[in-house]
Amino acid sequence: MIKINLIIVRIPKDQLTVQRQVMSVLAGIVLSLILVGWWANHASAAKEEVQNQLEGEKAKLQRLEQVALRIEEFEKKKLRREQILEAIKKLETRKVGPRLFLDDLNMILPSDVWLSKISQRDVTINVSGYSLSNSAIADLMRLMEASPNFSDVELGPITSEVIKGEEVKSFTLNCGWESVKKLDDTKSVAAGPGAAAAGPKK
Repeated sequence: MIKINLIIVRIPKDQLTVQRQVMSVLAGIVLSLILVGWWANHASAAKEEVQNQLEGEKAKLQRLEQVALRIEEFEKKKLRREQILEAIKKLETRKVGPRLFLDDLNMILPSDVWLSKISQRDVTINVSGYSLSNSAIADLMRLMEASPNFSDVELGPITSEVIKGEEVKSFTLNCGWESVKKLDDTKSVAAGPGAAAAGPKK
């Protein structure tokens, strides 16, 4: 009777099967690690790209905010400049104020006449002052009438007063200021008949 020992044949087959299974497991682990590494790398790249986009958007937003601030500052300066120009335009248009007709009066004021009060309303000027004589007041009236800057000079009451022991004459004068009258006439002509026909605004 012949006996064959089969154990010697089975052991290598079992080892080969185990080795194949181990290799399969190892291959699966390696593949999994590769996939995990690829996914992690992809996720990191995607995250970095998103962060870069966010930084870019933040930078754009900051630039837009700076532009908006500059525009707002420019608008404020523009408004302020327009207000200043409008104020200058009004002053140049009317040219009213005591300093202007004071300059005109000082040019013609006699040496023995001094002024105590000057007021202005529209185109009418009221002058009060003192003089050492009636003739000096008459000279002032004559010079004002001869001046192109004054018109319709009228003398008010003259009274005598004593100032520091000396008798002086107190007087008042009313007159028109031609500088403003001419300007108002120019405005009326520039407005034309259309402005009158338009009538008052409602």
